[in-house]
Amino acid sequence: NMAGTINGKLTLSARAPDLKTFTDQYIVFQNAKDFVESVEINSVASEVKEGSPETTVSFQVSLSVKPEVFYKNNNSQ
Repeated sequence: NMAGTINGKLTLSARAPDLKTFTDQYIVFQNAKDFVESVEINSVASEVKEGSPETTVSFQVSLSVKPEVFYKNNNSQ
């Protein structure tokens, strides 16, 4: 799921196969300074599958995106 506002705030519902992948994704968003102004994790839930050591992580993240992301740049390839 994804929702957005005209103010450049995007809210994403996502799922990661494990806690490490969830953490890695958060770090990627934090380091995307060229188009992301801020990152906020709104909720996190983990689910353990019965009979399996795997944990699935569901989360919701809000991104404040820089306004220039939505405008055409004539220098783009």
